[in-house]
Amino acid sequence: MLRMKVKRTLLLLLLITFVSGVHATLTGLETTLIDICNFLMDLIPTVAFLLVATASLAYLIGSMLPSNERARAQVWAMSCLMGAFIGTVMYLVIPTILGALIKASGADVDLTGVPLNGTCGNKIREILSP
Repeated sequence: MLRMKVKRTLLLLLLITFVSGVHATLTGLETTLIDICNFLMDLIPTVAFLLVATASLAYLIGSMLPSNERARAQVWAMSCLMGAFIGTVMYLVIPTILGALIKASGADVDLTGVPLNGTCGNKIREILSP
């Protein structure tokens, strides 16, 4: 039951990402990638924080349970912490990868008029500068 809810939530997030990407495609590949990057830069820290909070609660509650349930709670807590760690790595790497994709696309990278604000914009500006 819980797996189905998680799958539905992830599917909804994926759908929202692609809908915003399709909407932004009307203005070009570069702006679409920057919009997706900005969306992820807003989403990842929040999800990472929630994963760390969930891990701490799972560990705390598990410490009060019998040994079998305690072991499960510790595994859940470690999984949440690993998810937060992977999200942090993605937060650091995504702007570089998307900047490289924009540069490798061979498209006209004249980004005048495109708002390059935030982490993605600064990193992409560094990659695309001659």
